[in-house]
Amino acid sequence: MATTKDFPSGFKTLDRLKMKMGANFKALKGCIAAIALSGTNKGLVVEGTAAGNLLIIGRFGETVDNTGGAAGAKKVEVLFHRHFECLKLVNDATTPVAETDIGQRCFVKDNNTVSMDGSGRSVGGTVWGFDDALVLVEPGLNVACGVTRAIPIPIASFVDADGDPLAKFVDGASTVPGFNLANSKAFGLRWNNHATPDEVLTSVPLPSDRDPTQALVLKVIASKSGATLGDAVTFTFAAYFNTVGELHDADANAGGASTAMTGNAAAKTVQLVSRTIAAADVPAGAAALTLTMQPTDGLLGTDDVIVEGVFLEYVPKAA
Repeated sequence: MATTKDFPSGFKTLDRLKMKMGANFKALKGCIAAIALSGTNKGLVVEGTAAGNLLIIGRFGETVDNTGGAAGAKKVEVLFHRHFECLKLVNDATTPVAETDIGQRCFVKDNNTVSMDGSGRSVGGTVWGFDDALVLVEPGLNVACGVTRAIPIPIASFVDADGDPLAKFVDGASTVPGFNLANSKAFGLRWNNHATPDEVLTSVPLPSDRDPTQALVLKVIASKSGATLGDAVTFTFAAYFNTVGELHDADANAGGASTAMTGNAAAKTVQLVSRTIAAADVPAGAAALTLTMQPTDGLLGTDDVIVEGVFLEYVPKAA
């Protein structure tokens, strides 16, 4: 809860810290110490390896053997590669920062509180531990500029569900979408007002600088030909990650319906809707995302819908 009085939390400087160890390894004094950003050891300190989900934070200050031990069973001293100047901040009661979030971003909830819920919030900084009930947060100066980045998914990259190229839009009682220059000014992919519109298909590689612990957000820029209240269009996505080293059909569908357009917005009003892919569904390693998209069945009773843009939004790794 936001405070209405002075909040004398102060700073804490960290140059070393006793940290919980990941499962089944022996920490050797002087060797590389890292935080696992995902997986079964998420938020715990592990030794340096070739894994792609590690954040290097310094060296081990002592030797501790957790061979055969469970994640978090032992602690080891870590000597950080630099001093961390941390704020002491209140932990959100709804979506709190946990020990497994050490080394990851937290987000500003109010004037003295941080949270792991980043929906529409600014990055507060990087979590480095706890001081009694307060969270130790290094302010966001070490975070890559901007909370999110975006990958455009070109409209022209979409094909039909059989992989055939899409053609020019044809007005009429058809389920098939096509390319259209609406009112001579808005190029997009247009669907007729039909109860069961066809889906379209594309693929996009995931960026190498993304933070694998954060959600991805699909965003759609679209308009409608009319202002029918009942035509509050959502877009249904199927989303499958094709991850390096795994079978190309191994993933479960991580898609679903987007937020809804405002049905009775003035005709031709450009709107933005989104669909979040949960962090738990996003692979840590290199992958491509296979997508299908369609206006959700039963929501185009009167108006046509035109998609002018699609992009994938992600949170970059900390600098």
